[in-house]
Amino acid sequence: MSRLAKQELWRKRVLAFERSGLSRRAWCARAGVAVSTLDYWRIRLGDSAGGCVQALVPIVVSEEPPAMGRGRKGVASCIAIFW
Repeated sequence: MSRLAKQELWRKRVLAFERSGLSRRAWCARAGVAVSTLDYWRIRLGDSAGGCVQALVPIVVSEEPPAMGRGRKGVASCIAIFW
């Protein structure tokens, strides 16, 4: 199998996995491939497999900052979420 044919085969497999909703282990058991092989191709193909979507999302800025919890030793803590 040529290199390009192999890449295309794995691009389809990675998309099938991502759309399946199954865990890596469950999908690999059904497909008859090793989890490490799936992981390798997911990394190798990156977002070129079509599984990654970039989008702009709306944000709301309020006048008052949200209440912050207290972490260890009474130090204020805040969690930032990056998507």
